[in-house]
This record gives sequence, structure tokens and C-alpha cells, in this order.
Amino acid sequence: MVGKGCCAALKALGAIVYVTEIDPICALQACMDGFRVVKLSEVIRQVDVVITCTGNKNVVTREHLDRMKNSCIVCNMGHSNTEIDVTSLRTPELTWERVRSQVDHVIWPDGKRVVLLAEVTLRTAPRRCFEPLSGKRPVPEFVTER
Repeated sequence: MVGKGCCAALKALGAIVYVTEIDPICALQACMDGFRVVKLSEVIRQVDVVITCTGNKNVVTREHLDRMKNSCIVCNMGHSNTEIDVTSLRTPELTWERVRSQVDHVIWPDGKRVVLLAEVTLRTAPRRCFEPLSGKRPVPEFVTER
């Protein structure tokens, strides 16, 4: 239910929302609700925000994170913060920069940054996702795992 609500809220704000879903019934429901159902690997290079709400572990892998575009925002709205494989990012080649509480930039050697909201909980996710980091409004193109 968290994913469905997240998708509906983002759609209501005018965002382009892609849904990744492994359950065929839920995928059909997402289609019937007007969402495009895709594989995460198909859209990972083009989206501005990735939000997980599956309840599963390591849904967003290091491979996904490596392929994200510069300044992509990654956060979890599910019940735990294990959906994003944050552990795989703790390597010597990547630099971590604390922006503020619960917001980090992970910087790749080529200068690419991913904005990581890894400690986000159900209570704080909506506020954190739409709170501008640089005074600019977030670009409304999202992929949501539900």
C-alpha cells in the first residue's frame, strides 16, 4: 500500500512515474492505474529520483547506483532502510559527503554524485523527498518500486 500511495501522490504532483513490479497482478493494477511498468535497469540512467517501497532487501544494487545519472536522488519509503544496498557504497573509491542529517552525497571518481536519503523512514520520507537541497525544485521524473 505504501508504493501505491507514493505513486498516486507523485502522479498528482505532475511527476512522470515509472513502476517496477515483480508480481504480475500488482503490475497489472499499476498499468490500470495509468502507470508505465518497467524494469529498473531500463530506466535507471534517465530518472531523477528512485524511491523504494518494497520491504525487500537490496532492491537497488550497486550496479543500479553505478548506472544512475548525476544528481539522482535515491530514497526508501518502505518499512526498513535495507532496500538500498548502502553497504556496497562504502568503498575507498567513493567519497561520502554529509549534506545534512539523513542526506549524503556519494561521489564517484568521475565526479558523479548520487543524493542518498538512506536513513529515511515512512514518517520522514515525504518531507525529505520534496525538500530542495539547493533551493531548486526537484525535477519530476521518478521510478518507484512497489
